Amino acid sequence: MRCEACGLDNDPSLDYCDNCEHPLRDSTTAVISPRQPVPVPRPRPVPTVEFIDDGDDEEETRVHGGIPRQPAEPRPLTRPLLAAVAVLTLAGAVGGTVLALNRDEPEPGPEPIVTVTTSAFTEPALPLTAEPTIGPPSPTADRAAQGAALDELLDRSKRSRDKLVQANDAVFRCAGLAGAIRRLRDVGTERNQERATLAGLDLSALANGEELRSALDSALSHSLTADGYYVKWAQEKQRNGCRETAVAEAHRIDGDNESKIAGTAKKRFLDSWNPVAAQLGLPLRDRDGI
Repeated sequence: MRCEACGLDNDPSLDYCDNCEHPLRDSTTAVISPRQPVPVPRPRPVPTVEFIDDGDDEEETRVHGGIPRQPAEPRPLTRPLLAAVAVLTLAGAVGGTVLALNRDEPEPGPEPIVTVTTSAFTEPALPLTAEPTIGPPSPTADRAAQGAALDELLDRSKRSRDKLVQANDAVFRCAGLAGAIRRLRDVGTERNQERATLAGLDLSALANGEELRSALDSALSHSLTADGYYVKWAQEKQRNGCRETAVAEAHRIDGDNESKIAGTAKKRFLDSWNPVAAQLGLPLRDRDGI
């Protein structure tokens, strides 16, 4: 359908012109004038400002375009810029403090250069020192040391025997029974100690070491038993005014019997010991000597 106003052919289904919006069917409808373009004002030229420096402190402002413009005020600094300035100021202050502190300290020397090699680690050679050669002990030295230890024990046994003889003599004479009883008890204690020492001696270097140990231990054991009977004998006489009662005599006889057995064991010991003592340069002994 042709528009009567602008002459444009429009779609017959339209009621208004697609170009000028003029009614196409009802002629009584108010005619809408076509749209007119809105005039756009042209931009005015921006006047330019020139600053002329003629040597005076005051600056002359020359305006182009007819309108003088005052110089724009400087914009305030943005927040990021202010933050950057603050950080730089703080860094400068800290750096100055550090430099001031470092001036009082001596400058460190160059660090030592550590050279790492990939060769296998080798322990430094230690100075060679002559170590004493520890070999098996000399049989002669062992025999001498063990023989000397056994000889020293025989000396202790002899001192105990001498003390026993003196105490028994005091009991026979009834002179100082209390002291005699005390000495007899001491002999018993010594005999026990001597047996313990004998048990701990090393006699392995002596050809008949264990035979010597057995014979001497038997002698010391019977001597200890005899000493116990002699103590009872002395106590019985002390209770009866130094009289030799039947009980006292029985204790004395029992002591003498044990002493004889001890003497037999001493003889057996000496038969084996004296040859060894002679080889080692030690004194020879008899029954009274142990």
